[in-house]
Amino acid sequence: MSTAPDNGQVLYDLLPAIYREKDNGDLQAYLAAYGELFDAIERTLDQKLADNFPDTPDEGIICQDWLLPYFAKLLDARLVSPHAAGRRDEISHAVSWRQRKGSTSVVEDIAESVGGMEVEVQEGWQRVATTARIGMPLLPAVNFGVSPAPDMEIPSEAARHPGLLAATVDLRYVSRVIKQQTGCGEAKVQGNPHGVPCFPGGYDDATRRTVDLRTPSWSQGHHHPKRILLYAPPAPGFFSEVRHEIHWKDRAKPEFAKLIEIIDSEKRYLVRNISGQPIHFIGQVKLLKAKDYTLEGFSFGTTISCKLGRLFLKDVAAPKVVAQYDGPLAPSLSAKGCLFRDVTTATGLMRLEYCTVLRKTIAEWIEASDCIFLGILQKDHLHAVPPLSGCIRYSRLPVMPLGVVSLFHCTMDKPIFFQDDYGEYACAVLHPATLDSIKHGAEDGGEMGCYHDRRYVLRGEAIIDKLTDFLPVGLEAVLVPDMNLVCAPPIVET
Repeated sequence: MSTAPDNGQVLYDLLPAIYREKDNGDLQAYLAAYGELFDAIERTLDQKLADNFPDTPDEGIICQDWLLPYFAKLLDARLVSPHAAGRRDEISHAVSWRQRKGSTSVVEDIAESVGGMEVEVQEGWQRVATTARIGMPLLPAVNFGVSPAPDMEIPSEAARHPGLLAATVDLRYVSRVIKQQTGCGEAKVQGNPHGVPCFPGGYDDATRRTVDLRTPSWSQGHHHPKRILLYAPPAPGFFSEVRHEIHWKDRAKPEFAKLIEIIDSEKRYLVRNISGQPIHFIGQVKLLKAKDYTLEGFSFGTTISCKLGRLFLKDVAAPKVVAQYDGPLAPSLSAKGCLFRDVTTATGLMRLEYCTVLRKTIAEWIEASDCIFLGILQKDHLHAVPPLSGCIRYSRLPVMPLGVVSLFHCTMDKPIFFQDDYGEYACAVLHPATLDSIKHGAEDGGEMGCYHDRRYVLRGEAIIDKLTDFLPVGLEAVLVPDMNLVCAPPIVET
C-alpha cells in the first residue's frame, strides 16, 4: 500500500545522532521545510510516471482522467463508459477485444468492463424454432453438458436429448439452469431443455419459438437469429445482499476502524464509510448536540433524528430523517445522492440533490434538484399545504399544486422501479420501462434520483453502444434485466 512521502523526516533521520540529541526542534523544523519541497517534487515525478500507463494498477497512483482520450486516440478506441474505471478498461483491452471481435467472450468482457455488469449471454438463433431434417446428425449429449446421456432406446428418454430441435414443450418436465458437482468444482447446465420453463422469458428459458419481428427491447424481440441477449441482474442499489451490519452505538469500536472513519470536534461530527463496502446501521440514531453532523456512505434501518444541529448526508439511505434546525437561511438538512422513505424538516430549509423520496416530504422551505418525489410535499405535519417557498428543478413531482414554489424543467411522469419497498434489493433502481423524461431527465442528461452518480442507466446504454463496434454486421445486442440472476441456481447431485 502506498504512503505519502515524508522526506523531511528522512533527512532528519540521516543526521548523526549527536545533532538530533542536541536539537531543540528548530533543526527538525528547518529540515521539514526542505522536506515539503522534496515531497512535492517526488509526488510530481510519481504522477508523471503513472501518467504513462492508462490502466488501473492494483495499488498506487493512477494516471489522470483527462489523459484517457489521448491514449484512446493512439489505439483508435472509442470511449463510451460513463465512469473512469470503465474507460481505463476500454483502453487497456482495446487490442485484445479487437482480436476476439464477434465472439461471445468479448461480449461478456465488454459488459463487465464498460458497464460493471456480469451478464449471461444468449444467442438469439438458438432460441428460434427450426424444422428438424431427416438424416441430420445428432451430437452426443455430453457436448451439451448433459451426463449421463439419455438412453436412445427408450422413446421417453430419447425425447429429452438436448440436441433435438424440439419446438413443442414437454409438459412432463420442468426446465431451468442447475448446478452440478463435477470433479473440478461446479458447472451450470440446462436441466431438461425441452421442458416447461420455470421462469418464462428468463435467462434459463430454453424453449424455442417462432421469430419475433418486433423492435427489440427489454421485453420483446428476443427470439430472432440476429439478436444477442445480455441477461443481467438489476443493480442492488443501497441494499446489497452482502454487507456489514453494525449497531449504531458500536460504530467507534476498534474492530470497525478499517471500515468507518469518525472525526469529532467542537463544531463538527463526521462518520464516513472508508471501506468501499456496503455498511448497514441498526439501532436508534439520535444526534442531540448543537453541531454539524455529516454521514457518508451508509444505509440505516431506523430513523435518523437530528435535534439541534444541521445534518449533512451523502450516499445515505434511511427509512426516515427528521431534522429540527430552525430558519430559512441555513439548511436544516442537506442531502446528496440519498434515498428516503420519509423526510422531514418541518421548521427549516431542506436542500436535496440527486435524492429519491418514496413517500412524504415535509419542509417549511425546500430547494431540490434532479430528485424524484413519489409522495406529496407539504409544509408541516398538520396541514397538507405546500412549502412556504423554494425552488425545484429537473425533478419528478407528484400531481399536486405547489403554491409559490418555483418549478423549472420538472415532470410528473411516474417512475417505474424494480422495487419500491424500502430495504429490499434494487429499491428505487429505475426499470428500463421508465420513460426517458426520468431516465435522462437530470440537468446533465443522466437519470434523476438517488443513483444519478452511480449511472445505472448510462452504464446499460454504454454497453449496447460499445457492442455495435464488436458484433458482426446485422447483429443487435439487447440488455434484459432478470431478477432470477440474483439467486444462485440449485445444486443437483449426479
